[in-house]
Amino acid sequence: MNIHPVHFMDLNGRICCVGCLGMEALSEYRHRPKARTLRTSMTVWQRLTQVEIDDFRADCGIDGPTCEDCRYRAEREAVA
Repeated sequence: MNIHPVHFMDLNGRICCVGCLGMEALSEYRHRPKARTLRTSMTVWQRLTQVEIDDFRADCGIDGPTCEDCRYRAEREAVA
């Protein structure tokens, strides 16, 4: 289950969908939507392919969203 099909991973391994990227990365993405790499003042984001996303989900046993922010939000809403 992915709301946004495009995902990026930063240098720390954080995976985010386009909807949850920070403002600087989102601005960079909007200027270059096909870019493989987004550079911000804090980190570098690499676009993930669908194969990478599928492998990550299988390795980690993820049932919900791939994006860490979306997954956390979904877990909090399920508890509330």
